[in-house]
Parts: sequence; C-alpha cells; structure tokens
Amino acid sequence: MPAVPVGKSVETSVGFTIDDPAREIVKLFAIVGHEQLPLEIPSFPDALPAPNSRIADGKEFAVFHEGIKRVPLMLGQGNSDGQANAGEKIAVLVPDGDAWRAAELFTNDECVDLRERVSDAWSDYDHVGASAKYSLAMIQPACPVGHVVRMLGRVQWPHPPDHHVEYFTVEFPVAASRSATAK
Repeated sequence: MPAVPVGKSVETSVGFTIDDPAREIVKLFAIVGHEQLPLEIPSFPDALPAPNSRIADGKEFAVFHEGIKRVPLMLGQGNSDGQANAGEKIAVLVPDGDAWRAAELFTNDECVDLRERVSDAWSDYDHVGASAKYSLAMIQPACPVGHVVRMLGRVQWPHPPDHHVEYFTVEFPVAASRSATAK
C-alpha cells in the first residue's frame, strides 16, 4: 500500500489464513514512520449451526445456572413468542438434556447490540472460579422485518477441571411482532 498523506485515509482489504485452531487472537502491526500501531483481531474456530437452539424473549425456561443447577429463568424481554422482533432483548439457548444453556454471542451486525453480557459464576460447582458468560442481545428498534441476523455463539460445558467450550452459528430473521401482525 502506498504512503498515506497526513490527515487522509484509505480503505484496503486484508486477507489471511490462521493455521492454528487454538489461536484466539492474531496481532497485526501497521507501520507508520518509525511507529508500530498494533491491531488485535479475535479469531474463532470453524463452527456448525446450533442444533435445536431457542430464542428467549421474555419466556421462562429451565436453564443451567452455576454450572449444574437447573433453575427457572426468564431471559430476554419481549412478547415471549420465541422469535426475535425489533426492540426486543433476547438470549440464545442451546439444549443440554432436560434444560438449556445460554450462549455468549458475537456479531458485527448493526441490528444487534451486544453490550449486555452476564457472568454466571461456577465457583460453588468447580471451586476454581470459572464462570460462563452469556449475552442478552438487543435487536435494534429500527431493524427491518426480514433482516437475517447471523451470529457466532459460544457455550461452556461443565467438565472439571477443564471445562469444554463449544462454538456454533446462529441465524434467524427478524420477525414482525405480534402487534404488527395483528394490524
């Protein structure tokens, strides 16, 4: 790439392959004069679609809490129809036997605000201070009906002393809310 004049910017594409499935961060450097500007890029393993996932939008589910305790939890805020509607806060759940595990989510979709994350402490279960994270994703109010949201999900499964982490993909359309459908 040619030198960029002071006060100007350029767009460019960068492509690379990571040949290390365990690598979590790739660090690149932009060289500006004698300075190195670091750019840290999170990386994730290949993932298959989440089997039988559910969207929690204000409905109560039996969810694992503190590692292995099944508790009734109402996750998300919405009309409890199991679909993601604009303006709703949702959790994505994956099945684990007769209960569910809430997923930590990752996306760069402008329709999704992922700022709210919850840490579920497992210290009473594993006595080492592990915690599982999950996301409460806000579907932006201006997100159009039919927009397809694509996310990467991560769930931690109990297996002391080294818990297992699994990645999966989640894809769903933003649905019309019941009140919009009834009009």
